[in-house]
Parts: sequence; structure tokens; C-alpha cells
Amino acid sequence: MNNLFSTINLLDAYMFELKKLSQSQERHAWRELTANRELTVKNNFILKTNERIERTSKSNYEEFKNELRRLQSHRSVLLKQANELRAEYSDLSVKKKEAKEEHENNKNTLKKEYELCVEKWNYISKGFEAYYAFKDCDLEYVNMWMRHLREGGTLKEITQVFRIANSAVDDANRDFNDIKEEFKLYKDLVKIAHDTKVYSDSFSSDKAKRDQLKKRHDEAYNKRQELKAARSFLYDRRNELLGYIERIKPFHPDTMIDTLYEMLALDHKSEAWFIFGINTTKQKIRHWENKQKQKRSEKYV
Repeated sequence: MNNLFSTINLLDAYMFELKKLSQSQERHAWRELTANRELTVKNNFILKTNERIERTSKSNYEEFKNELRRLQSHRSVLLKQANELRAEYSDLSVKKKEAKEEHENNKNTLKKEYELCVEKWNYISKGFEAYYAFKDCDLEYVNMWMRHLREGGTLKEITQVFRIANSAVDDANRDFNDIKEEFKLYKDLVKIAHDTKVYSDSFSSDKAKRDQLKKRHDEAYNKRQELKAARSFLYDRRNELLGYIERIKPFHPDTMIDTLYEMLALDHKSEAWFIFGINTTKQKIRHWENKQKQKRSEKYV
């Protein structure tokens, strides 16, 4: 429509100039002169000259009229097309408004369904995360660490317990290594005495100390092993729960939405987010990363 009206405006300007040009021709003055006043002098030369001017003027006038008629005809065709397009535009505007309302309704419906699916997926995920909640096992340290957890040992809580388990194992390692060094000292003293058959005055006390440290050494060793076993058990349990969740990830609605976004991204004319109006986790991360890049770019400008 804009192109047609621009062309019509150009034609109007051209016709205006053409009329102005035709009116400026001296033929009008000559025609008026010859029409109102007869020639007072008549001879063959004057009559032939008058006839030639009349023919030329008539020919020029017909050319102007033909050009004007051609332009007016073309203008009429363009104006008709413009009016047809105006009617079509009005009809399309109504349809566009209806389509936009339908699209918004569809997006709202999709968003509700998406939120419902996310809620159901989270419910299933929470079920896997809490699969072992409030369940005892054969390892006392595991039961002890889990006993006072509010949710009984969900995946999140198990991950948090690792700090306690790692700290306990580190303490047990230090205690065992300290006792091991001291135990080795007295163990070696008693062994040397037996090997050399030379028994010092402190032999009895060294032997008693060795036996005492042996008991503590074994206890520290067993405690360390039990703690390591408990921590390993927690790692296995955590990995098992993560495995369950990993298996259901393809069923998360974000996975399908992201797949559709990637498919539509191949068509650069399509704005997937505006089509669906859903921000998946991946979209939020990408948006955040783009904002960070933009901030860094602005910083160095």
C-alpha cells in the first residue's frame, strides 16, 4: 500500500508538471490570436505558415492529452489496487488481532501445562531423592549421621552429610597415624629386646605400653575403617539416587522445550521464546551469561 500510494503521488506530481508545461506553450497565444483576429495579410507563404503552426500545435496538444490520459489511466489502476489492498489490510488486521489473542491463550495454556508437568516431574524426582529417607542400614555411623536429619536423609541431606563424614574420617586418620607412630616405637623396643636377648629395666613397662597401644591402635584402625566404609556407603547411595534422577531427566519438560528451541533456532526468522513464552533453566542460564558478556563488553568500551 505504501509503495502504491508513493507511486500515485509521483504520478500526481508528474501530471501537475505536465499540465503546467502544456499551459506554458505559446500555441495558446497563437491559437487565441488566430481565432479572434483574422489575418489581414494573406498570401501563400502566410497561409502555409499558419497551417504548419496549426498542425504542430494540434499534434503537440494531442501528445499532451495522450500522455495525461495514459498517466490518469495508470493512476486509476493503482488507486483501485490500493483500495483493494486497504480492504484486505483491514481484514488482515482483524484476523491478526484474533490470531494474537488465540496465540496468547495458547501460550497461557502451554505455560500452565508446563508448570503442571514440572510440578509432577519434581514430585517424582523428590520421590527418588527421598527413596532412602528414614531407613536404617547395617552401618552404625550412617544411622547416626542420618538420625537427626529433618527429612530423614534425602539426596540433598546426604550431600551435606559428606562434610561431617569427611571431617570424621580425617580425624580418624590423624588419630590412627599418631597412635601408629607411638605403637611402632614401643613395638620395635620390645622386638629388639627379644632379638638381642638384652632386656633393659624398662622392658616390662615398654611391653605393657606396647600392649596398651596395640589395643588403641586396633580400635583406631577399626574406627577409621568403619568411618571410611560409612562414607563410601553414602557415596554409593548418593550416586544411586543421582542415577535414578539422571534416567528421568529426558522426561523433564525443559528437555522437550529446549529441543524445540534448538530446532526453531535453525530458522533465524523464528524467535522461539516469543512463540512459547517459556523460560527453561537452560534459557535462563544463557540469558544470564549473555548479560554478563554484555556487562564485560560495556566495561571495556
